Amino acid sequence: MRAEIGLRAVVRDCATADALEAQRAAHRRETRAWQVLSELREAHRDNPGDLALVAAADQAEAAWEAARDAAEAVTREASTIARRALEDSEADSKRLYEMGLRVRAARPH
Repeated sequence: MRAEIGLRAVVRDCATADALEAQRAAHRRETRAWQVLSELREAHRDNPGDLALVAAADQAEAAWEAARDAAEAVTREASTIARRALEDSEADSKRLYEMGLRVRAARPH
């Protein structure tokens, strides 16, 4: 049972690390999209008559909103994975504790 619990711990750690990396990547994409939007808005303020900048800013805003929504979804998923990993870890800890109690109880005094 200890080996099975150890294997589950490794799988949990990998899933949690993958979810964290996906979350970080999604937030990097959101940040980049925001930076592009900010630069285009600044350029539009400097050149208010440039319709190409207006169109580009509109597209950048849509891209940022999509990146923001995706980052929020990835964050929710990462939270779910982390919460599940914590619950499973707590259950495995309880199993190990109970196994230890049984082993100690079975020892001759």
